[in-house]
Amino acid sequence: MIIALKKVNEKQGWPDFLICWIYHFVSHRKALVRFQDAKTEPAELPCGLPQGSPISPILYLLATTPIYSLPGATERYGYADDTAMLFTGDSLEETTAKANAAIAAMEAWGQQGAFSFDPDKTEVTHFSRKRNRSSPAVCHQGQEVKAQKAMRWLGVWLDRRLTFSTHIDKWSLMASKVVSQLRFVNNTVRGTSAVAARRAVYAVALPTLFYGLDTWFPGFPSESTHRKARTITKTQLSKIQVILNKACHAVLPVWKTTPRVILWKEAAIPPAEIILKQHQARTALRYAMLDAAHPVSRRLRQAQHEVNQSNHPAIHGRTLQRHSRLLRTAACAKEVERPRLIPRRFNNSIPTEAAGNRPPKETAVLQFQRWLEDKPPGYIVFRDGSKTERDTAGYGFAVFHNRRLINWGSGQLGRREVFDAEIHGALEGLQYAVLANFANEPITVCMDNTSVIDYLLAKEGAKPPIQEHIPSVSYRRRQVKGQIAVDYQQWWQGVERTGYLSLGLPAELQKLPELALPRRLLGYLLAARSHHGDFADYHERFHPGQATLECPCGRQKSPTHPFYCRKVPRHLRARLTPDPEAAIGRFLGRSYKVYLRVADFYYTKINKRY
Repeated sequence: MIIALKKVNEKQGWPDFLICWIYHFVSHRKALVRFQDAKTEPAELPCGLPQGSPISPILYLLATTPIYSLPGATERYGYADDTAMLFTGDSLEETTAKANAAIAAMEAWGQQGAFSFDPDKTEVTHFSRKRNRSSPAVCHQGQEVKAQKAMRWLGVWLDRRLTFSTHIDKWSLMASKVVSQLRFVNNTVRGTSAVAARRAVYAVALPTLFYGLDTWFPGFPSESTHRKARTITKTQLSKIQVILNKACHAVLPVWKTTPRVILWKEAAIPPAEIILKQHQARTALRYAMLDAAHPVSRRLRQAQHEVNQSNHPAIHGRTLQRHSRLLRTAACAKEVERPRLIPRRFNNSIPTEAAGNRPPKETAVLQFQRWLEDKPPGYIVFRDGSKTERDTAGYGFAVFHNRRLINWGSGQLGRREVFDAEIHGALEGLQYAVLANFANEPITVCMDNTSVIDYLLAKEGAKPPIQEHIPSVSYRRRQVKGQIAVDYQQWWQGVERTGYLSLGLPAELQKLPELALPRRLLGYLLAARSHHGDFADYHERFHPGQATLECPCGRQKSPTHPFYCRKVPRHLRARLTPDPEAAIGRFLGRSYKVYLRVADFYYTKINKRY
């Protein structure tokens, strides 16, 4: 292997001194085994690269690079020590023959370079839309490797027809185990706070459930979707929704019969359809932000070109169907300014402050004022950025020379963020200072400064009529990030929510003070809101004749009974006049602390069966 690695490095054009160093690095390596204080004698390693060194993975990649240049396969992929080959043909027998020939060529290359392949780790799967169940085996080192129903590659399970049903089942099961652990430690009275459980769901369960979403998610059916294009099925969507429902039960201290709509609202976990659309929009924006030379960008341009060039309806339909998964996701992204990968072109000697070395804001203001009082020489550029109610961004800048204002300006950038406007304002001011600096004096650009706000005209720059500017990346990011809250609220406005109309509670994803309550108190509140708790109507519906329907005061138990119970002391009772229904809706809504004060006494001192 050492000789083979040396030959590979020579073919790749590495300098002689580096090849010599690599040769000595991998030659005569020794290893020993240590257990506590006992050590074995060092033994020389006959083959392989030394473990533990950061250079070893690099050398491994250099040594295995020729594999991806061998003929036979349509495409070859590699990740760490895994290698994949893709073969295409008109039949499974044809692709199997190509695979056998490519494996034989790879084995011959391995014998020349002292590389060996383990046939026990070889996996084969066939991709075909035909209903023919034949699965020819592939031969590797004299062993027949049978095709599997699904194969895992980088965590994504690829099945025969690329429906990704196996992938959804596998990752749903793992996400279900995570949610089950949360449900095991929580109940309606004890456990972690709902806000902590929700944070765990978003941090662990949801990423597990939606692993590889940009690979397998085909999108939802729409008017523009080709009739034969693959979309997510109701079965797949229901499997995902089941895990989300379990996550809601793990977060909230509610009864099992609580309606799903209330679960999704109170746990602030949107339905699966909204979450999937949000992930698809984020993936589409990431595609739009890729460099033009990125393989995905080239693939998108090629696919779109094929669709545009296929004028015949039949050819157009087949082309659109072949690229539907990638094109439908990419089409979700609105127009955005593609970032340009520009290398650093400024001098490293320019003094800057690292983020960890910056003083507090109050200290920085005093330092800046003292710096201005010392009358610094040269040009000083101030800039600012701002936004208006019309969602337009503008910039302003002011240039001083020897404490005298020599120029100022402002402008509008259209659909952009304050971040973009501040950078643009600094650039405009710096460009003017450079052009005016005939004496080669120092130029200072002041960022995040408000001491000369009277000279910064960012608000004025944002007010002119909106111009046609391509939205920036930061603008689109904020738009995509906020779209899930808009969709969530629209969904809440369109669902049947009897009993919640009087509460006046919108569907929110951020401001959730109720979830910070202890689980016992939160359980009281959610039971009163949902009418699923220790109430007479609930027991008559689900457990007739098996529960106590009356309060110790003699009246039937109901969600609003604590407000009227005669055993509640007067100093704890809430004032319900002049409109009791509106007052109760307010106390079960935003003013929930009033209800909890009454309910805490009622369920701990009066109705102790809860």
